[in-house]
Amino acid sequence: LTKAGTLTGLDQTTGVGRKTTTSSSQYTLVDKADYSDDKAHKVYIKNLSTSNSEFVNIEIGGSNTTLGRLYGGDWAFLPYDGSNDIDIDTSANAMSIEYMVIYEQ
Repeated sequence: LTKAGTLTGLDQTTGVGRKTTTSSSQYTLVDKADYSDDKAHKVYIKNLSTSNSEFVNIEIGGSNTTLGRLYGGDWAFLPYDGSNDIDIDTSANAMSIEYMVIYEQ
């Protein structure tokens, strides 16, 4: 995991955090305002549910384009350029999501 255009490793992280939803509505998980555009950020997201019927939709940008769906126990590791918010929608209330951003300033 290196910085954009270099062999230098990424050295910043948000640390692993958790979000528990209160409804199945959209939540902003990663706010673009916190990251520089065109950098080599990475995002980790995990659905902590143990039910294979509960899922999390990962969405990006103002139009909320769906990137994919994580079922119980699934996780994703994505490159992120910092130019759009990353949002989630869940299939149920009170779902827990684990996430982290590894980034450069």
